Amino acid sequence: MENFVEKDLLIPSSIDRNQLIVYYQKIDESILQKRDWTLQFESYIESNLTNPNLSLKRASVELGINEKTIAKFLKESYLLSFKQYLNNLRLSKAKDLINKQELSFKEISDLCGYTSANHFTRVFKLYCNQTPSEYKASLYIK
Repeated sequence: MENFVEKDLLIPSSIDRNQLIVYYQKIDESILQKRDWTLQFESYIESNLTNPNLSLKRASVELGINEKTIAKFLKESYLLSFKQYLNNLRLSKAKDLINKQELSFKEISDLCGYTSANHFTRVFKLYCNQTPSEYKASLYIK
């Protein structure tokens, strides 16, 4: 069996070069499609971060992407579930708001998509190991 070299790849001559080109074009298209929908997904989440009804199911329906596909992407890319990913983004925004503005925790919870200040405080404590009040106080101690 003869072989020929194409861009440092050893390709058996029994493989049709045109089939190989089509195969790699499909891989390239698949990669581009994944990149496109991941950008759409991230943009959608950013645009809807304040929506307390934001969910994996809602994102899936709105974007036309299977829930399992999104969940797999988040696990592979960020090692997070959808809920963890969403809470990390919301809490990052909350910390920015606490750092930069004089807003009540109720206003911050609303701006970050939490249904109540109590829920926001519980999630903040769970993820940050301190309440929003403790976090804010620690900013002034430094």
